[in-house]
Amino acid sequence: MRAAWLLLPSLATSLATSAACLRQTEFHCSTNEQCTPNGTCQTSVGYCSFPDSACGQRYGDSAGQYAGQCVGGTQPGAEAGIDAPNQIDGPPAAVCPTNFAPLAGAPAGSHVYRKLPNNANWPTQVSSCTALSTKAYLAVPNDATELMGLATVSGAAIFWVGIDDQTTEGQYVQVNGGAATFLPWATGQPDNAGGGGGQDCVAATSTTISDEDCSGGGGASNRPAVCECEP
Repeated sequence: MRAAWLLLPSLATSLATSAACLRQTEFHCSTNEQCTPNGTCQTSVGYCSFPDSACGQRYGDSAGQYAGQCVGGTQPGAEAGIDAPNQIDGPPAAVCPTNFAPLAGAPAGSHVYRKLPNNANWPTQVSSCTALSTKAYLAVPNDATELMGLATVSGAAIFWVGIDDQTTEGQYVQVNGGAATFLPWATGQPDNAGGGGGQDCVAATSTTISDEDCSGGGGASNRPAVCECEP
């Protein structure tokens, strides 16, 4: 009996150590399919987030320093259940979120970018970007290099960009202000062939842009998007 009693403290220590290891386990993802059930892989940081009624998406317990934070938070390591200042359901902060990153090869001080987690129509993607920071907006390509970089970040064949002519037909403006100056239209574009009010919002590929229906029915206008932020 005495020998068995002496083993108990060692066993308790082993169990406690194992429990601590389990709580600290991190899981890194690269695709949404790895974040089951119903999770989204935030590829900019490599962790899974899950639907949350308080802030849309919140990182899971296995997300390392982001665990428990709302997606878009600016304070890694905040206590689980306490939302960071830049959460997507609160007032946007006047800084770029830490999970934004410059395009590959960009010099120091360049604008930073982040792909939004879900496909949506153009107005929704515009609102999703501005909710992250007062300096963030739906990305606007200003040259061919930036357009190619945005396509890489989006990981999609076609994605929304922050250009439209909703105010005055044929006058394309940027969501961050001013006339759009880089307009590499695809052959036959703009054709304004959409239903309803016409095709007033711009989508892009890695090399060209086209005018598309901003919020067509049946999810036809749901596309990926990239947010841009000025440090």
